[in-house]
Amino acid sequence: MKTKIQLSILTLVGVFLIFSATVRPQGITLKYIKTDATEFPQKTVSALMVYDNYGKPVLGLGPSNFTAILDGKQGEILATPTLGSTGKGLYTVLCIDISGSMRGKPMEDSKNAVLTYINELGAKDFLAIFSYGDDANLVADFSNDKDYLRKQVKGLAATDQNTALFYGADKGIEKIKDKARNNEPVAMIILGDGDNQSSGGAYTVDDVIFKAKKEGIPVFTFGYTSGNKQALQNLEKIGNETGGRYYESLNRQQLDENFKLMRANILNIYMVTYKIYDLEGKGQDVPGVFKVNKDTWSAEVVEKKISLPAAGSIKKEDNAEKLPLLWIIIAGGVVLIAVVVTLLVLSSKKKKRLALAAEERMKELEREAAAAKAEAAEKRQNQEPEVKSTKEALPPTLIEESGLGGAGSTGAPGGGAYNAGGAYGAGGATGAGGETIIFRAAPKPGAGGNTLVLDIKIGELAGKQISITTAGGVIGRSANEATIVLPVPTVSKKHARITFVNGQFFIEDLNSSNGVFVNTAKISAPVPVSDGNSFKIGGCEGYFRIQ
Repeated sequence: MKTKIQLSILTLVGVFLIFSATVRPQGITLKYIKTDATEFPQKTVSALMVYDNYGKPVLGLGPSNFTAILDGKQGEILATPTLGSTGKGLYTVLCIDISGSMRGKPMEDSKNAVLTYINELGAKDFLAIFSYGDDANLVADFSNDKDYLRKQVKGLAATDQNTALFYGADKGIEKIKDKARNNEPVAMIILGDGDNQSSGGAYTVDDVIFKAKKEGIPVFTFGYTSGNKQALQNLEKIGNETGGRYYESLNRQQLDENFKLMRANILNIYMVTYKIYDLEGKGQDVPGVFKVNKDTWSAEVVEKKISLPAAGSIKKEDNAEKLPLLWIIIAGGVVLIAVVVTLLVLSSKKKKRLALAAEERMKELEREAAAAKAEAAEKRQNQEPEVKSTKEALPPTLIEESGLGGAGSTGAPGGGAYNAGGAYGAGGATGAGGETIIFRAAPKPGAGGNTLVLDIKIGELAGKQISITTAGGVIGRSANEATIVLPVPTVSKKHARITFVNGQFFIEDLNSSNGVFVNTAKISAPVPVSDGNSFKIGGCEGYFRIQ
């Protein structure tokens, strides 16, 4: 009897151990890739990858599943489209090992996996291919011509003696970084056995990770056939620490499956879009915290440095707005008409009297609506500052067209007078890269006059302060058409006009190609300028200062 009980206990323990070994705990992993803060604070987009314990993407997540926090300020999640749903194409760089250790079946299996990946490229997808061995060479430039790409891959052969893994990865990042900086969807793939036998030793695994993270390039790595576990750790480290993934592939079937899984992971990257309140952008780096939840699962990732552009903060609007009086009157009128119609149907004897009453009431409602509309218009008119037209002639210049250096006192480089605080007056100044900034002088203001200063924080002229008197002037790239010259390619020849009317400075867009932004909003009419307002004129961003 005792023996039977012992056998039963052993059987139960065995079943429990088998069940525990085959069932993996459920959970999700969240990876941060990059943030596009071009339109901060109104619209910031962070790319996040979410997958389960089996490496499969977690689908169907919406705004309620994500949390985004920048510098302690929680964002309002606006949308969470996936990369695949945006309709954008993907730029990919593939780096493949052609060293002698890949000779034979490993090389053929690797090439076949890449050929399958090429077949699945979308119409807007572009692929570039590098081979790395003794050196790193571009096999195929960015192309979506599948025949061309297949031909280049089929011609690869594992003949090199060394394995310049880190150098090949660096070359791949250099190839794709411009696409990443333009906020195009990008990814890099490394396929090999993980060995790095570069004779120079100038590149390390940490160099590759740092550069990929800096440019926002997720790297997906495939370790194939190598029995050297230490070598595979190079690929594992790169994949796990750049926002990508590492896929260990022990055979051809697993390699093919992992390539398909990788593409699913990439296409289901969530482009989490959110708005941040009460946070001013000053060109600084701030920490970011991102969270995701799905049923009982949750995950969190911290990014130490997210760069913000110069932009004023915004306040959360009060959504509990009262209905305008006019709409209340209209709604009341609709209800009254419905009642009148009902009474007409129910009582034919009173039809004529009720019809007359309804007509009189409608006239009364129309009079009330017109009065309410006039009252609202009057309030708006009283609240809006009077802005006069700034279509005035350009102020006279003290500089002869034949001598842009300016005559008179010696001050800042180029012959112009230099004001305290780094502001330039008439003459020229040496800007970033050695170019000349030309400011054509306008008449000085009288006693007690105000001065508007463009305090440039971001762009080629960062650090410059440009003073503008009450005479105003035209801001532009052309010395012949503007009195305040900013020699920056993104500034139009005649970009904006500054005027001073009734004790107030105004700025007006002169149909520039890139527009004029005040407090992150693009202007379409003259707007008043206040001390501390942010501005963006072409590639120059900063703040207005009134002195």
